[in-house]
Amino acid sequence: MNHLLQRIQQLSPRQQELLADRLGIQQEVFGNKQSSGSARKRLVAYVTTTTDTLDKSRLQDHLKANLPDYMVPPVIVEVQTMPRLPNGKIDHKALEQLEKEPLPATGFAKAKSETEQQLKAIWEEVLAFSPVSTNDNFFEIGGDSILSIQIVARAKEAGLPMSAEHLFKYQTIGRLAAVLDRNSAAKTAGPKIILSKKTTPGHIPPELPFSKKKRENIEAVYPLSPMQEALLFHNLYAKSTRLGFVQVSCRLDGPLDKKIFAEAWQVVTDAHPVLRTSIHWEGLDQPLQVVHRHIEMPLDYEDWSAQNISGTEASLQAALRTDSRRGYDFTKAPVMRARLLRAADGLHYFTWSSHHILLDGWSWSLLFKEVFGQYGALKNKGCAAQMPLRRPYSDFIDWVQGQDMRSAERFWRKTLAGAVRPLYFQKYNWQPDVQTPNGKPAYQTHRFVFSENKTAALQSLARQQRLTLSTLVQAAWALLLHLVSGQKDILFGKTVSGRSVGLSGIGSMLGLFANTLPVRLWIFDNMKLSDWLAYI
Repeated sequence: MNHLLQRIQQLSPRQQELLADRLGIQQEVFGNKQSSGSARKRLVAYVTTTTDTLDKSRLQDHLKANLPDYMVPPVIVEVQTMPRLPNGKIDHKALEQLEKEPLPATGFAKAKSETEQQLKAIWEEVLAFSPVSTNDNFFEIGGDSILSIQIVARAKEAGLPMSAEHLFKYQTIGRLAAVLDRNSAAKTAGPKIILSKKTTPGHIPPELPFSKKKRENIEAVYPLSPMQEALLFHNLYAKSTRLGFVQVSCRLDGPLDKKIFAEAWQVVTDAHPVLRTSIHWEGLDQPLQVVHRHIEMPLDYEDWSAQNISGTEASLQAALRTDSRRGYDFTKAPVMRARLLRAADGLHYFTWSSHHILLDGWSWSLLFKEVFGQYGALKNKGCAAQMPLRRPYSDFIDWVQGQDMRSAERFWRKTLAGAVRPLYFQKYNWQPDVQTPNGKPAYQTHRFVFSENKTAALQSLARQQRLTLSTLVQAAWALLLHLVSGQKDILFGKTVSGRSVGLSGIGSMLGLFANTLPVRLWIFDNMKLSDWLAYI
């Protein structure tokens, strides 16, 4: 029996061998085939057989029993002979003309229920892929961990009780919709009243070091999130605010009005409580963050237009180093600094620094988009634009306060049971506290940049294994740690966005939501890589 399998994505050589072994393929050719009237490409098998009849149902059952779903062709076309070119190779074009059974729309399922239609619209917008079938696999059509967060956030905004776990487990709109419809009665845990979300001077804890006038400027007081508390602890322990310090710089081309730019920053600062927040702990039973009703957001300005290009670059790097050494006083808002530097030829350099204790990386793009949007409105229309509605960070604190921390602790104790010590690179005689003669830690940072081809190959492998690229990289890291440590029980930390929790609108909120979670993976002897990737 000869087969021709065609698929939208290129299968790896190992998968080609697997197909040949499982199906008795004598020759295999991979190409593209698309459904009639559509640009969607589908997997199809062309078959020649020596028997009078071909039992397609039996062949389909055999394929499903031996191959992953995404490698099973939805259509099997029987042909008398495989057309060949003069050199003996398969004639792709001629084969397509021999097609006895057109690719039907059976592989494409339309969205029927309201939930399926909502999910279809969200997927098509986020993935920039259309049309999406209700049986399309999320990872096969370009989904990854970042896009999954966006899809979950959009789904929650649409009122769907969806989590990232749902998307990773069910992976198609049809299966997702069925689960979500069954869970439609489930409600997100209601918020708990915290210390003070909106307050008056009479409700402010007396231990807070504010004068009567400053108390009148307080808008809200509430606790820190667990990650904020962790960052505060490590910065206090290190007696430095460098841990979590962030800095961004960029060149701005074209004319720029510094007064309007400063006004844009003030407009955005006025709109977001988190940008008007300070953090306090001295003399308190628990650390608190205080939102001030009004603060001035200064924009420092310097004119370097008399310097040449090399001088400006040197001055910029020196300014960034100086800014980094300053650190931050968390008790004084705003915990961010903005600086505009005028260079020669009408160029400007903009630098901005802040701290992760108030803003994560996800928030930066939201913040900068609003600032430059307001600049454009103020410049062109003479007034500020309407700000998008974003939930305040205090809503996230509400949500955190409503979680079952005892249940979370039991989960992590069970997950990490038996993990008694960190990984040591025994093969290299490395110890974490070793220092060089100059007192600096004995470690190095190695940066690897993958080529475009290798990146595409990794992305293809991730799709084929129905994994995110992030999971694939974590697996590689676990294997590396196994090789250098000799251990099979591998434990390391993973930074997550924290924006896939059950809080609607969290994808557009400003604040610190990122978290670091432990990842524990076991290395098994004599297990194939594909099986291990499926296991983890």
